Order: sequence, then structure tokens, then C-alpha cells
Amino acid sequence: MDQRENATQCMIEWLSHENELGKKPYQIQIAGEFDLHDLHYYIFKFKKSRFSSWLVGVCGGYHEDEIGHCGHIFSQLEDYHEETAKQKCIDMVEMIREYWMNKASEVNVLEPRSTFVNFVLLKDENVQLKTVFEYLKEHCHIQCQDIQEDEDNIYIANVGESLISLSLMNMPVPEGEAEYYAQGCYMWEGAVEHVKEHQAHIIVTTIAKGIDSREALLLQSQLIDACLNFEQSIAVYGDEMVWPKHIYQDVMNDYYCNQTLPVLLWVYLGIVTNQDGNHIYTIGLKNFGHYEIETLPTTLPLSELHEFMFNIVCYIVEQEAVLHDGETIGLSETQKCQITLSPGLFLDEETLKIDVVEDTQ
Repeated sequence: MDQRENATQCMIEWLSHENELGKKPYQIQIAGEFDLHDLHYYIFKFKKSRFSSWLVGVCGGYHEDEIGHCGHIFSQLEDYHEETAKQKCIDMVEMIREYWMNKASEVNVLEPRSTFVNFVLLKDENVQLKTVFEYLKEHCHIQCQDIQEDEDNIYIANVGESLISLSLMNMPVPEGEAEYYAQGCYMWEGAVEHVKEHQAHIIVTTIAKGIDSREALLLQSQLIDACLNFEQSIAVYGDEMVWPKHIYQDVMNDYYCNQTLPVLLWVYLGIVTNQDGNHIYTIGLKNFGHYEIETLPTTLPLSELHEFMFNIVCYIVEQEAVLHDGETIGLSETQKCQITLSPGLFLDEETLKIDVVEDTQ
């Protein structure tokens, strides 16, 4: 079955529903085609019965030569006129798109986070937490106010309206969580074995107020970076991610020198290779109020796929861009990768899927 046959069959099935014609159309023909929002659509004319007038309907949108479409099938059972049929179909597609985008905004409202918690893994507990606040003042120009210390080695302070805290724990992170997620730290050879060395940890917390999630994460990252200055520090764990000390500090140093946001530390790019092809998924975009992203299987080399996804993530975080179901995205004007919202492939939640295609430029 080719795309035209598929569109015809889908239109017939839709019209046969009890809420529409309630039966197959007496006669149906493809009367034209058009492209809209980088998707392909078919214009139909059909008859209820032998002597009824021709009516107009639309089916699509199809991506390139694919058989599957995004479910834009509709007819208002209006008379077909050749000179107005295309515009009527465009109007119907836009109506469907608006309806589903409004429904999505009602049901799937994602809120940015305001509280962030990470764990700085230590070889032992012999650290002085109060020196962290000195580092923040001298090197990050962050003035901490109302610093409080209790007998359990917990420090609390204010940065503007936000609250930060440091808690020193004389034990590893419970239940082997850090070691488990270190398995996904593909940029650090022997990550699990290194993480197993930790015998204590610092709980680092930022509770944001009066700042957005990006500013809050930046504050949290600077706080973590200050804790990594301890000789005993090994790595950072949090939000299902583990970062080795040297990489975390290198990325933060780039921020201090060039004001480049440490997006790499905020959004993890997971890699999956299976019989279907190569995939990449994100963990961390929800912190900014966005859906996580997964790529559909592709034969693109992992290096190219990783570079593509990192650029997309930077675009979302740095430019506060929002991706929508049914749109396309690319790194150039000629690259058009289809975006769809559906249940996750590797994540137990709804995610945006990107069908990554090579740039034709």
C-alpha cells in the first residue's frame, strides 16, 4: 500500500464512523494534494449516495514518503468546489492543530522546578563546609546572608530571596543509588569503581525564590563547584546523573571564563544502541518546564547524533525555546526533523520524539 492508498483507506474508515456518514461513501476520489507545516495532505471529494453532491474532506499529514500520518482527518460535510477545496482543507487542518494544541496545554502543563538537590561524593568527612561560603564570595561574587550552622553540621544561608543549604553526611549515599547511576556515565572510565570509593557526601540544596529555573540551576552549580574544591571530593550525583569532579569543574571553569551556560551539566544525554539503530534521550529538560526528548532510531553515527541533540538542548535552554508536537526542527534551513509527542521509548513518561534526518544542504 502506498501513501495515496493509505490516505484513501483512512478517509473511508473515518467517514464510516457512526458519528460521521455512518457508512462507506458511495464514491471517493483524491482531488488534490498540498503541503502545510512541512507535512503532506490529500484533498478528497466524496459522495454519500449516487445522486448526492460531492463533499470535501482532508487526510494527512504525511512526512515525506512515510505511510503513517499524524491523524489530521476531517470533513465538515460541505460541498466540494474545485476553486475553494484547498483553502477549506487548510482551514480544517489548522482547526485540528489548534484544537489538539489547546488540549495539550490544558492537560500537559509542565512546571519548571524551583528546588534542586545534589550529592557531592567524598572520600571522607574531613571537610570544613564554612569555606564554601568564602569561595562563593571571593570567586563567584555571590554574597551569602544570614549564614546559620547547627550542631549536626548543617549550614543554611540566603542568596537574595533564595535559600541554600549544605549538609555533611558521614555515610555513602543510601541504597547504592550513586553507583547505580554511575553506570550511565560513559564519559568517565571506571565510573562505578570510582564512585564506590565515597564514604561520605554533602547534600547540596537550592530552594529558588524570585529567580527562574535557569538562574536557580546556575546558583546550584556554583554551590556544587565550590564543594568540589575539597580534596576529598570525587563526583556529583543527582537527578539520575553522575558527573566526575574533573569534568564538572572544567565545564564550570568555561562558564566563569566565557559566560557559557553549563548546559552539559544540567541535561544528561543518554545513549542507546539496539537492533533498530541509535537513539539519544534527555534527562533534565523537565527542570525547565519542557518535555524530555528522545530520538527515533537512526543510522546516523552516535557522534553526529550526540552533536545534533546537544545543539538542540542548548537552543532550548539558552534561548528558552519551546518545541511543539507536529513541528519540525533542524540545525539549518534545509534540515527538517519531524517532532511528535507520544509515550516514551526509554522514559516512563510522555516525551517529544525527533526523527533525526541528515541535512540535505
